[in-house]
Amino acid sequence: MNSFKKYIAVYLCITALLTILFIIFFRIVAPAEYPVLLPAIPIYFVLLGIVSYEVSRKFLDSKHNVHHVWVIFRFCKLIVSILLLFIYAMVIHKTIVSFMLTFFVFYFVLMIFEIIFMLNLARRKEESR
Repeated sequence: MNSFKKYIAVYLCITALLTILFIIFFRIVAPAEYPVLLPAIPIYFVLLGIVSYEVSRKFLDSKHNVHHVWVIFRFCKLIVSILLLFIYAMVIHKTIVSFMLTFFVFYFVLMIFEIIFMLNLARRKEESR
């Protein structure tokens, strides 16, 4: 299995698992706090995950310092995510806390996965050179 297919398969499994856990949590434990746009969170992160992989792969294949690009991309992803949360807070006031907590759990869990995966990918690229 090539690295992109493996990355997407694991990324989608983690995203699906988190989505199911949060839907169950908000339906059973806190139905009044169910975020209106909960289904948009996994879609947002899957799209960002694909972009993240492509950006990382492109710079792993080049002579550029991948660490600088990785930090810049992480920073841009964080800024876009904060802007998205700010827009959500301005438009939908009711469930902002539950949406933010859900969003940041997705953000941190998937960020940890991306970092581990990309470090392993970079290590394999170095070993093959």
